[in-house]
Amino acid sequence: MIQLKIDCMNEQEELISHILDLHSQCEKYNCLTSSYFMSYSEQCFVENELKIKGICQGKLDSSGIVPLFYGGREEAERKIIYFLPDYLDVSSIKTSQEEITCLHVYPKNKKFSSPYTHRDILGSLMGLGIKRNRIGDIFVEGDESYVYLIKETLPLIKEHFSKVGRLDIKFEEIDPQSCPLKTKFREIRINIASERLDSILSEVYGLSRNDAKDIIEAGLVYGDNQTLNKADYMPNAGQRISVQHYGKFIYLGVSGESRKGRLFANVKIFS
Repeated sequence: MIQLKIDCMNEQEELISHILDLHSQCEKYNCLTSSYFMSYSEQCFVENELKIKGICQGKLDSSGIVPLFYGGREEAERKIIYFLPDYLDVSSIKTSQEEITCLHVYPKNKKFSSPYTHRDILGSLMGLGIKRNRIGDIFVEGDESYVYLIKETLPLIKEHFSKVGRLDIKFEEIDPQSCPLKTKFREIRINIASERLDSILSEVYGLSRNDAKDIIEAGLVYGDNQTLNKADYMPNAGQRISVQHYGKFIYLGVSGESRKGRLFANVKIFS
């Protein structure tokens, strides 16, 4: 657990250093700059750090720059951050899609197709040498999928991407805003001593209460675009919570009570 905390702190320091460098480049050269894809946890961390420096999402800062998180469509989970100079506006970035593309992936021969998972397609892409932060949201339904990518990956993909697992595939570029699939959830019921954040995390991820507390106090838990760093924090029903290196879920609230006074609660885990 101590090593995880150290590794995460190092990753965060490296990430915010890179983001601030992009902001400086935008200011110095008066040009658009952008990062690679970030997870929700990373977005929350970056947004918090930027706020401390007076740089707020979607608002013009003192340098005449507007920061924008966007992942190809409004509902995106994984997003990149853009720094816009004063001659560009938010709508132009969302319509131009210069950095992000979306692939519709489908079987080469429908007769021999078979279902696959998010992990299968992610593994196939990373097996080509594509880093995780070059890959955005992935949506899978049966033997088809939609994958958001940084456009710089296209030459490699066009030359080598021909299989997902053992399935021979084809793909086509589509408008990133036209993907028909949505994020899927898996709802589960948990038995908790209280609605404290450490109690909820220990049940959702199968952790001890001490490990859950350590993760929280290490600043690795986020909700509503802020760091949740107190073990006794009580999330609201409907609140989205992300735990770095573990995943994300929506806390739905208490649904009942056992004879021994423990609480039954429901959560929707992102698939």
